[in-house]
Amino acid sequence: MKKLLFFILCALLFLGAETMAQKSPYPKKKGEGYGKRPDRKSQFLKTQWWLGFIAGGNFTQAISQESYSGYVPVNYHPSDLEKSYDSFLGGGQAGISVTFYHRGFSFVFEPQFRIQKFGYENNYLWTSETDGSNTLELNYHHLHQLQYVDMPVFVRYDLMSGKFRPYVQFGGYYSHLIDAKKTVSNNGTDMASGGTGPFENQEVTFGVDDLFIKSNLGWAAGAGVNYDVWNVRLTLNIVYRSGINVITNAGNRYSENPVAGTGDAMDDITLQSVDISIGCVFPLRFISSNLKAVE
Repeated sequence: MKKLLFFILCALLFLGAETMAQKSPYPKKKGEGYGKRPDRKSQFLKTQWWLGFIAGGNFTQAISQESYSGYVPVNYHPSDLEKSYDSFLGGGQAGISVTFYHRGFSFVFEPQFRIQKFGYENNYLWTSETDGSNTLELNYHHLHQLQYVDMPVFVRYDLMSGKFRPYVQFGGYYSHLIDAKKTVSNNGTDMASGGTGPFENQEVTFGVDDLFIKSNLGWAAGAGVNYDVWNVRLTLNIVYRSGINVITNAGNRYSENPVAGTGDAMDDITLQSVDISIGCVFPLRFISSNLKAVE
């Protein structure tokens, strides 16, 4: 019996020592709780990888930084030769989306194939000095189609949590030119060389890779929304992009110009665009055997 009592006493002392060892050596303040070990599941839910596809359209406009022409005016101001640029022309893009999410912030990399278009028009008018009725009016329209491998990077911030997640984003991009084409069409009115009125010629297309440098750099900002359907995330975003470098190859402005005979020469231009894209991405981490995705 004494041995049993001694064993029970030792056990109680051991449990008491364990309990005291787990308590903080400092007294607990009023209204203050003891620290808790972090919930590993809760920490796991705060991070996720997403992978999927994205595609959409863009509307691009060229911005002239400095104007050039193949003609040198002698009796009128050079500004009369400045080009008239088209407003935003439609193009498209498609690629993959890789996203790392952590605590409301997402780091997004979206490599894609991209087509951008821009255009401008040149107008020329000749009038005979001896007979004002002898005139020749020429209008040339130049449409450019540029193909890029585009590599944008964004930082996003979710404005809300849950299935419906609006967000804002900011980032930058690097685009590498892989092909460039120019399509030229012209029309006019000939009252000088035996003509009787307006005329219109067919379109001609040229490869013009040498008129542009390979790189296009810029910044981008926008907003969008994610919507979760089971383990699939649908996304819609609108992005404004602005180029920061001139994409014209100044060294080939005249020497490699296939339409120099029309008096055209490429301006120093940058590109700006508005992109509208939709995407579908899938989670790469799960928290249960029934494939429930990390939110």
